[in-house]
Amino acid sequence: MPIKFDNNTQNKIGAPQTVEDSIRAYANWSGIHDLSFDTAFHIGEQYVGTAGDWQVYKLSYVLQPEVLLKYRLDIRGGAGHGAAFYDGDDYIAIGFEGDTGFLVVFEVKSGVEKLLQRIESEESSDGEVMISHREMRFNEDQRYLWQVLTIWMNGLMVYTYTRKITTPHSGALQIGLLGHGVGRTFYDIQVPQLTDFMEWSSIDPGETATGGLSRALEGRYVKYFIRYNGALRAWRPSGKPSVYTFALDDMQSKSLSFDKRGLYTHVRMLGAYQQSEYLDDLLVRKYGHRFIEVNNPYLMTPQACLREARREVARMESAATSYSLTASYVPRLELEDRITTPDGDWLISSREVQHEGPEIRQTITARKFVPGEV
Repeated sequence: MPIKFDNNTQNKIGAPQTVEDSIRAYANWSGIHDLSFDTAFHIGEQYVGTAGDWQVYKLSYVLQPEVLLKYRLDIRGGAGHGAAFYDGDDYIAIGFEGDTGFLVVFEVKSGVEKLLQRIESEESSDGEVMISHREMRFNEDQRYLWQVLTIWMNGLMVYTYTRKITTPHSGALQIGLLGHGVGRTFYDIQVPQLTDFMEWSSIDPGETATGGLSRALEGRYVKYFIRYNGALRAWRPSGKPSVYTFALDDMQSKSLSFDKRGLYTHVRMLGAYQQSEYLDDLLVRKYGHRFIEVNNPYLMTPQACLREARREVARMESAATSYSLTASYVPRLELEDRITTPDGDWLISSREVQHEGPEIRQTITARKFVPGEV
């Protein structure tokens, strides 16, 4: 039978390894120390005022349920801090009281606040703060889904709060900054884009760093390449605006090709213990019913499986249409940049530069931009 632990506190445990951390470690192992990562959002500073009790400043960014929030604090001066994680208008929060320094976990449902945990803590000092929110499943039993909140101060874990929940997060998580006691300013507030946690990463004797990284990432969709300046850029592609437009007169040649052999219109996504299916009606009408089953052991809920199945169809639709153009060299373009042509929007897959006499040309190969390919 399951064993339940109450009031479990673990101290002096280091911060978790995210996908970003893992990529950085593999890159450093191979001799690359200059890296470039994206953030889901980054705010320089934000003041949160209070009138003694808890005050929440809700941020507008929509994130996935597995998230790691980072921020920095200056002199405490009786001001508490923490974070709230929203599902609609309801939220669960973790933070330090300003007057006592106690660590508190509470939730607000339909406007009613409920205290979940309050313990004495000696770790509410200022500095670097990290707070994570996760939903974890350890077996296929639908009754056992765990919501986990963890807070770190200056790289050391202060507390982890875990509770069993009956339904997973709706999928559109938002974060609020908590103030308590007196107002205070949060600095360098950010969520790394590659914020999902890595359960493990390793490298075998004689194995290349790329091989170890690919094995550790497994079902996660991450792209990386070496930039023009030798830095490693790693990120998860997301919807973004076009950075350059090629007019018809700018292009010396262009070609368009389509190959549906890798395009499937119906995807069954198998997660660790759950599965979901997505069928794109529009693509079925255009290309017929084409089914594939995909495994991704890092997906823990049906909602996550459905979300990833939609993305998989969008990525396959994108890759099925290839576009090539030759034009004068545009130095600032990089791989995965979105460009616009008279034939639509495209994502750069490769670029070749040719130098003939006084002219520098580039041949760009790109795939179709499809909203939702993230």
